[in-house]
Amino acid sequence: MIDISWPLPGQAQAQRGNLLWRSLHRLLLGTFPFERNPALGLLEPGAGGIHGVRHLAVPIGDHFSPAILFTPKKHLGSTVLLVHGTSASDICPYYLVIRELLAHGHQVLTFHLDGHGGNPRPLRQGSIDECVPAAIHFLAAELDVEREHLGMLGVSLGGACALHAGDSVKALVSLGTPTSLSLTELDKAAEAVGLFVPEMYQLAIEATPNCMLAFVTDPVRVECGEGATCEEIDLLDVRMMPFIDETVRRLDPVASAGRLNDTALLVVNGAWDRQATPEAAVAIFDAAPGPKELALVPRRNHFTLITSQAVAELAASWFDEWL
Repeated sequence: MIDISWPLPGQAQAQRGNLLWRSLHRLLLGTFPFERNPALGLLEPGAGGIHGVRHLAVPIGDHFSPAILFTPKKHLGSTVLLVHGTSASDICPYYLVIRELLAHGHQVLTFHLDGHGGNPRPLRQGSIDECVPAAIHFLAAELDVEREHLGMLGVSLGGACALHAGDSVKALVSLGTPTSLSLTELDKAAEAVGLFVPEMYQLAIEATPNCMLAFVTDPVRVECGEGATCEEIDLLDVRMMPFIDETVRRLDPVASAGRLNDTALLVVNGAWDRQATPEAAVAIFDAAPGPKELALVPRRNHFTLITSQAVAELAASWFDEWL
């Protein structure tokens, strides 16, 4: 059944604003009466699978963040730390790139940033930058992963976090990393239209939108201001974008890129991206002093960049070259 209802005042959660986009989101997710989630094949490979799966816990401060380690049977010795974007902490949105990395022999570790999934720490200013260094330390201390064989792939907010700690790894891929966030209604409409390009129809056969786009309304535990009450808000809440904008500005991806020195950096961005603009990608690329490449992907926006098989292959090849 297709749900096109609008939330009533005070109804459900306490999310604010973007009622039109919430209704369109529910409409899109409700058009598929079935669910195809390719992440299940990654999480449950079976005896004949090409990789193994371990569920771990990464210490961050006084707490632990759930983590998943995917190890290919033909492991070449390299490891890639995948850092997810805002609210998108599930495996499903990243299944293409994880699958490609495993096919190339790279081990992959995913974990939850503050405020996401099973990580009990709220997302707050001033502490989000502790997450990636903690995961890198965990890989070195618990799994004996050395810098020369360690890469990192960061998506959106995860890209800003990855760049901030990027000098700790040998190679880094930044996917759709913003330098600031300020979306107009026209920008939102353009991002929505970008979901309906022909390339996305083939993807829907393998991964239905009710899996790939569920993260848009998944709650994130956010602490807005020092000592403020922790609230659960989603990506469409009008408070989320200013909060992430401030978070990204504090992380300062351009300045972070300037500190990379010998870290090999691949910057990938959608040509249609209104959140992490191509101009932001160029600024990050220009700031990096070490080995680097820039790829602007045609007909891809902020949400569809990670769903490109070509982008997955590009990232895997980058790690092939540098790890």
